[in-house]
Amino acid sequence: MLIDDNEFDLFINQKVIESLNFVEEILQFGSATDALNYLKLMEDTGAYHGKFPPQVILLDVNMPLIDGFAFLDEFDKLKIAKQNCVSIFMLSSSTSPVDIKKANNNKYISGFISKPLTASDLIVQLYKKKR
Repeated sequence: MLIDDNEFDLFINQKVIESLNFVEEILQFGSATDALNYLKLMEDTGAYHGKFPPQVILLDVNMPLIDGFAFLDEFDKLKIAKQNCVSIFMLSSSTSPVDIKKANNNKYISGFISKPLTASDLIVQLYKKKR
């Protein structure tokens, strides 16, 4: 699952992920609100169809209305948060030490990746998560 308000970043990130050829489906959301609504709907309807919950979420930090950290606060209220089955990576152009520290201290964040996303950065983060 990709969550980013920048369409260009969504496009590039999808192409990077597709180049690795290890995902079945990539869901894109241009806002944290849309992503949260999708996750809530899937929980409420039980419409999982084997594709829910997402295994990995790449989450932008700086988005209007609901930023990445507010998304995490809302994510915490979902049932899937309690299942600890989703790896969430902050994907951001922010170099703010405050953002990086806040992300690294969040129990749902598996890693912080600086934009632009590269295949090697993603592989390194996914490998670190599995250890």
